[in-house]
Amino acid sequence: MKKNDKQKLATEKNINKLKNNSLQIPHGLVKCPVCSEYKGKTKAKNLNWDYPSGIDPNQIISISCLCDGIICPKCNITKIHKPISNQYDQETNSIWHSPWFAAQAGCQKCRNKNK
Repeated sequence: MKKNDKQKLATEKNINKLKNNSLQIPHGLVKCPVCSEYKGKTKAKNLNWDYPSGIDPNQIISISCLCDGIICPKCNITKIHKPISNQYDQETNSIWHSPWFAAQAGCQKCRNKNK
């Protein structure tokens, strides 16, 4: 079986888990009582994502919530995710990464104003 076939099969299994509501929040992550996002630390192998080659599946991945973020540099009101941080996506049991330049775009409200 090729690598892409294995990844596709793994993705299909993850989708089936989601449909069956049997997906568990990875050990080490807790829901923030303020913003309702997850935060904490978990092993890479506990997530459903294609981590870059060379990363140990036992590597600890840090996840931050919106409360750990920064104030939007454009409106100075709304919080945005901290640059160079990871956020947990419960629907896919994976992470999203906020790159260093994400703060330059501002919050969703400020981005919508500029359209």
